[in-house]
Amino acid sequence: MIKSIEVITVKSIFDSKNQLLRHPAAHFAKFPRLGQESVIVKIMDEKGNVGLGEAWGLPCAKSCAVFIEDYLAPLCQNTNYDDYLGTWQTQWQDIHNHLMTLGHVEGNGMDALSGIDIALADLHARQKKQSVAEMLGSKLKTIKTYVSPVMLHEEIIDSVKNAVQFINEGHKGLKLKVGRGIEKDYDHVSAIRKAIGNDISLFLDANNAYNLQDSIALANHMEKLNITWLEDPLKPEIQFEMSKLREQISIPIASGEALHAPASFNQMLESKSVDYLVVNISRVGGFTGLKHIHDLCQKYNVALSLHGVGTALTQVASIHALSVLEPKALMEWNVFYNPMRHELFHQNPSINKSFVFAPEGIGLGMTLNESSLKQFQECEYLAC
Repeated sequence: MIKSIEVITVKSIFDSKNQLLRHPAAHFAKFPRLGQESVIVKIMDEKGNVGLGEAWGLPCAKSCAVFIEDYLAPLCQNTNYDDYLGTWQTQWQDIHNHLMTLGHVEGNGMDALSGIDIALADLHARQKKQSVAEMLGSKLKTIKTYVSPVMLHEEIIDSVKNAVQFINEGHKGLKLKVGRGIEKDYDHVSAIRKAIGNDISLFLDANNAYNLQDSIALANHMEKLNITWLEDPLKPEIQFEMSKLREQISIPIASGEALHAPASFNQMLESKSVDYLVVNISRVGGFTGLKHIHDLCQKYNVALSLHGVGTALTQVASIHALSVLEPKALMEWNVFYNPMRHELFHQNPSINKSFVFAPEGIGLGMTLNESSLKQFQECEYLAC
């Protein structure tokens, strides 16, 4: 029986003078990024067991928190979800369908449902004295990663130094942030490829910077550089042209991080728009939603990869999910500045030679660091 649901918004503020943090990708050119935000969900049963979940918090964690507190929590409070793989699956589908009829399956509704689902999975695995992966049917495995984001600097030599540093740390795959102009992108990426050799995987993320013609031109420039995928090249308003782009270029296309609902992913896959689907477990309805999306990937023979934005809790949940669904899939190892990722929990995932490990323990194996929590709860942006 669920006794209580607590929602915690956390935030870490960027230095306003650090332009790489404020403008990390093409879509932050006009609207600088202010910091990191996330929503932590704590669900307690009548015996005092606690499950932890995380919901996507960007760009405004408070809006997602209110959705949970005012809508989802009352639906789940004082309810018996002892059978995560049975009773909760039915309730998840009912909530999802209701959100769809209200027009909330793309946005805060699914973000919020993700936090609840991950917390319930953690709680029930703890009740069973199992890891979440074991509860879902598999042993916890190590997952292959690539590091992201690898920033391109103003000068080519600085971009190369930045990339080489990650290789020297043992990483075998780099995702470069492009989207600053075709020639500039090519000059920096080609210099990096020359410096690191052909054995390192290179991924490009344009963050919706280009129109169709420029995306084709960019891909044609890059096609001899052995690029694993080109992610989100098209501007948001012309996403429907992704299948047309895919027909005209040789580099595989990846997309999906901004989507939430299985129906939206189905539309993308059915239109043959992508070769790789990149998904956030904290946006798509948690483990339950991700299973629906994985089944769609199987149906359309498209590779699944998990995005790495969020705190260590999202990273660990992603490792457990891939251990069950797709242990050979790639996972993003996000290195963008986020002190919450390292300080908010007593445990953290670890990485060795491009393979990531989740902490051992029941559930997700994570406990909140209450002494660090306060500093991230009290952060506020200065009014502009």
